[in-house]
Amino acid sequence: MSHLAESPVIILVGPKHAGKTSVGRVLAALLGGRFTDLDEYVELLSGKSPRSLYKEGAEVFRRVEAEALGALLGLITDQMPNGDKVPAVIAAGGGLVDNRDALALLNGGGGCSLEKRLSDRKTVDRISADKRFKDMGAMSDDRKPVPLLVNLEVSTATAWARIERSAACTGELPPFINTADPQETHRLLHERRAAAYREIASFTVQGEGKTPEELGREIFQAMSDSRINSIYATLISP
Repeated sequence: MSHLAESPVIILVGPKHAGKTSVGRVLAALLGGRFTDLDEYVELLSGKSPRSLYKEGAEVFRRVEAEALGALLGLITDQMPNGDKVPAVIAAGGGLVDNRDALALLNGGGGCSLEKRLSDRKTVDRISADKRFKDMGAMSDDRKPVPLLVNLEVSTATAWARIERSAACTGELPPFINTADPQETHRLLHERRAAAYREIASFTVQGEGKTPEELGREIFQAMSDSRINSIYATLISP
């Protein structure tokens, strides 16, 4: 997988409930790397869940989401003591494609140190002390990671069924589809975001009817495909 010699970061994108977190864990294990759920770092940065932030306003949530992504890209290190590259797999939130600041990071903004991304010293200290950051170091500005974006795609019906199952447990639907017709709101949003993710991703994997293990292996195999390496070489070229 020659592109991993250039960047250690693989970001799984796609609409809500596409299975990014489950697949990300499998993929990270196959790669011998680290897995991170971006929503966990949103909560770490703010002390609030993504759902609570969104209830305060979409822009409030997106600001913290972009900060969390910048923090992760800045903290991920691609060098172990023996010099080997260690890939990192990040599962992004379903609405990342609607976050302009986050997309700017993926389009070449890269990561910088926490001190430069975050003005709140307490937030920096809290993140740096978190056990999940052990053995991770800030990446210097001249070594900004260029992520490989992998899009997971499922049908609107499958995503809606998963949302309903989740709502049955939590007692509420996600706030962004809390409308007079939640299912239709979701359908329109899912279709728009799915099309947008196909545009920005390096490649798309169809997740319908497949287990996380099957999808993880499929992505792992696709990453060794010469065509994918050619796409990635174009992305990282000066």
